[in-house]
Amino acid sequence: MRDYVICPLCSQKLRSLVTHITRKHGIPMEEFRKYFPDQELYCETRNEKIRKDKLGKSRPKWVREKVRKTVLATYWEPEFRKNLLKRILKYKELYKGSGNPNYGKKASDRCRRINSKLRKGKTYEEMYGRERARQIRNLYSIQRSGEKNGNWQGGLTFEEYPIDFNDKLKEEIRKRDGCLCQLCNNLQEELKRKLDVHHVDYDKENCEMDNLIALCGSCNAKVNKNREYWTKYFQEKLRKFRIKEV
Repeated sequence: MRDYVICPLCSQKLRSLVTHITRKHGIPMEEFRKYFPDQELYCETRNEKIRKDKLGKSRPKWVREKVRKTVLATYWEPEFRKNLLKRILKYKELYKGSGNPNYGKKASDRCRRINSKLRKGKTYEEMYGRERARQIRNLYSIQRSGEKNGNWQGGLTFEEYPIDFNDKLKEEIRKRDGCLCQLCNNLQEELKRKLDVHHVDYDKENCEMDNLIALCGSCNAKVNKNREYWTKYFQEKLRKFRIKEV
C-alpha cells in the first residue's frame, strides 16, 4: 500500500494533493479536475485510515440537517421537478413489459422467504405509508371486483334472501349447532359477534333446516371457494348430526 501520490505537474511525492495544487500551483481544484479527472488526491494509506475512522459511525446531526435542507431545497425547484418527471416517465416507458430486466422471471424461494419475514405482521400503512396504502387497496378492489373475481357466480350475491330466512330462523340454527362454528369450532362468545348462517347448497331459496349451518365470518368467506367440496362436506356433517340426534 503506497503512502504517497505523485503530483502530475511537478512530480513531487505527497500524502495529499489538495493544498499542494491550490497553494503551490495556484490552480482551483475544479479546474484541476477538468484536466486530470482520474488523478487520486490522497495516498492509499490515508484513504484506508479515513475509511476505518468512519466505519460504523454516522454523520453528525448538524451535517445530516444541512444535507437534508439542501436536498429539499433542490427538490422543490420547478426546473428540477420538471426534469425529474421527464426522467421518471422515460424510465417507466423503457422498463415496461419485456423491457424490464425482471420480465418473465420468478423470485427465488430464498427471496420469497425473506420478503415474507419482512412483511409478516405489518399493515400496508406500516410498509408504504397511508396514501400509498389507500391507492394499493383501491387498485386491488378494482382488480378483484365483479367478473374479475375468481369466485364470480354471475351476480348471485346481489339476489335478495327470501322472507323465511329471518333472524328467528338464524337463531334456531345457531342454538342447534351449540353457538359453535362448525368448521373451526370457535365459540360465538369468543368471536364477539354472531355466527353467520350458511346455505350448504348455496341456494338462497332453500331455507330448510338441513340446508343451513352456523359458521364464523372467516369460515363463511373461506367456503366460497371449492363449492362442490364444501357442499358434500357439510351435507355429510349434517347427516352424522341427524344420526346422533336419533
